[in-house]
Amino acid sequence: MNVKKNEVLGLVGESGSGKSTLGKSIIKLLQPSRGQIYFNNENISEYSNKQMIKIRQKMQMIFQDPFASLNPRKNILDTLIEPILVHNLMKKNEAINYIKEIINDVGLPIESLRRFPHEFSGGQRQRIGIARALVLKPEFIVADEPVSALDVSIQAQVLNLLEKLKKTYNLTMIFISHDLSVIEFFCDKVAVMYLGHIVEIAPVSKLFNSPKHSYTRALLSAVPKVKGKDKEKILIKGDIPSPINPPSGCVFRTRCPNPGIDCKGGNIEMGLIEIEPGHWVDQCCVNCN
Repeated sequence: MNVKKNEVLGLVGESGSGKSTLGKSIIKLLQPSRGQIYFNNENISEYSNKQMIKIRQKMQMIFQDPFASLNPRKNILDTLIEPILVHNLMKKNEAINYIKEIINDVGLPIESLRRFPHEFSGGQRQRIGIARALVLKPEFIVADEPVSALDVSIQAQVLNLLEKLKKTYNLTMIFISHDLSVIEFFCDKVAVMYLGHIVEIAPVSKLFNSPKHSYTRALLSAVPKVKGKDKEKILIKGDIPSPINPPSGCVFRTRCPNPGIDCKGGNIEMGLIEIEPGHWVDQCCVNCN
């Protein structure tokens, strides 16, 4: 999976598919068990915490629950200034003026800096979480379901804010969500994840207009439409299996609406193939269809 500079990649899938785990592994908040992570053509897979300090300035994360990720004992100024001082980016007086600019960019008044997390609404706390991700001037951000806990009207405000900030700060992003409507609005490209595997990757328009994987089709069929007829619902059987004991062969076969006769075989391997420029699909599902 590659993310180009200034691109927003949407990562979608059911709860338990591994989206947040993948996001935290990319940032190295979790140590991946296998695979390689490259950032600006630099292999950071085996970097120690000490080696990651410099890289961490360029890679940041917006967490799903902003209240749980904010220190309740620190006011917002102390929360935002701490990473700047830890990384020795600027002196304290200079940092305070810089933070005032950041808090203004995320749509909060400067007076907010004296207040504590419990004094803010959910939408305001998410803006603070976004500000914290921006203070180190990162190149790349993983946004882990940043609007999932917000009311619809507040979701729109935060999404519009992120849209503005990604242009202002020239950000590259992975945007994790289970809401395909949000993904369609905000992202350039989409990766569909199931049980720890990427099963389809395509530009937004291609994926929404011509999905190839059975799992992607089922997800898209569940999206309600305001205008026109809803697509015929494709029901996925049962619950997502345990990642500790995944099905043999194709991991989606136990819930697939149209499994192939060879999907259960031990010689089936999960892996993406490019069926057209920029559109990658798991090879097992291509064979089934």
